[in-house]
Amino acid sequence: VARLSRLIAYLNLKSDIKMAIRLIKLVFFLILYLHCVSCLWFYVVRQDNIWIPPLDEMYSNAIIYERHHFYQYLTSFYYSVLMLAGNDMAPQGTGQLIFTTIFILAASIINANIFGNMAVILQQMNRRNSSFHEKVEIATATMRNMSIPESLQNRVCLLYTSDAAD
Repeated sequence: VARLSRLIAYLNLKSDIKMAIRLIKLVFFLILYLHCVSCLWFYVVRQDNIWIPPLDEMYSNAIIYERHHFYQYLTSFYYSVLMLAGNDMAPQGTGQLIFTTIFILAASIINANIFGNMAVILQQMNRRNSSFHEKVEIATATMRNMSIPESLQNRVCLLYTSDAAD
């Protein structure tokens, strides 16, 4: 997993495709983080079996520890997403309180890192497109200043944009 950045850097692909792969990598890391937190959270709450998911409190017979494993995982994953957003987990006991405090603090750092990286990647993806539009604007302004006929300006712009598409 740690080598993915180097692998992406050495790929012989266009920069736009590399940026898209980097976005996919960030989403993969986010899902991996959420999976690890959900597994750790269920391990912590399973130690004493006193935690009741806040949404299940109104149903006294809906105890998570007696449900199917897939339901337990989905519930833990859901609450790890909520923990990533900084929501209350309704911890019961000191161990759960310490765990949620540490992971909510870590989640704020991870949120800043992931969304900052996504913003940088999207900016890099748009940079090439903006550079092209800037060049077209400069060319059209220059042609207008030189009093080139409009039909010729349109042909030059059409030729310029068709070359860029190739």
